[in-house]
Amino acid sequence: MGGLILLVRDFTVVGKRIGDSCYCRDFAELAHKKGVVAWGLVPGEGQTRRTPTAHPAAGAGVLVVLGGHRLRAATAAAILSTIGTRDAVATDQSGSVLMGSGRECVLRPPSPPRQAMQLYGLCCR
Repeated sequence: MGGLILLVRDFTVVGKRIGDSCYCRDFAELAHKKGVVAWGLVPGEGQTRRTPTAHPAAGAGVLVVLGGHRLRAATAAAILSTIGTRDAVATDQSGSVLMGSGRECVLRPPSPPRQAMQLYGLCCR
């Protein structure tokens, strides 16, 4: 299991080419691999590129999560950027893709050995 793949930083999809101002090696290597679950924060009203943290409710907004076994990280990054996501990351891909709620999987679950390792996630109330 790996870590998180950066997709969007400060409202911009990270770069895939060395020399890009926002180049990210992990994204460059994994952007076209199928299977990803990604999430990012779409800031609330009053939080824009011009005032990213000046607003008293900094951090408020909508957490958007999307995933799929055929979804590519590059596609997820483009979608999240298009809807105004400030920053977004994706989980390690393919066999580690897991998305659900409680004990119910939204996407088909990974293999039993991977399920035993994947006991973490986001908790939203």
